[in-house]
Amino acid sequence: MATIFFHRVKIHRRHFLVSAIIPYCYIFLVGIGILLITIISSVLGLYKGEIVTIFIWQLEIDHMTGKLLYGLGIVGLTFLLASFYMVMPVGKISFRHAMIGSFCVAVAWEVTRHVMVWYFSTLSMVSVIYGSLTTAIVALLFLEVGAI
Repeated sequence: MATIFFHRVKIHRRHFLVSAIIPYCYIFLVGIGILLITIISSVLGLYKGEIVTIFIWQLEIDHMTGKLLYGLGIVGLTFLLASFYMVMPVGKISFRHAMIGSFCVAVAWEVTRHVMVWYFSTLSMVSVIYGSLTTAIVALLFLEVGAI
């Protein structure tokens, strides 16, 4: 616990303009990252059914696309959360600690997401109760679980 709250012992100062500009630059860079992820997934979708040869292995893109995108999504989520931990606080946080924390959060988020998808697809009657508002209700519940 001392490692987590070590930054509270030291007094760190940041200029007001830097604190005001960092979130906007950060959101811009996250937007560029999301654009790159969209382009990569679109390119992989174009090569659906193609056979790619890497050194001595032949891979069919159709079978690998889903697994590759899922793995890249988890890795991207881990690095995105690590960047939150490193950029936003005023104190200095090591990359190792940020990666450990972000990996734990990414795993917890994926487990929670799979449980919620299973619940809404098998047990929940939210679509029967709310009808056309189902998407909004489910999105709000996802945000609530994410906040918890």
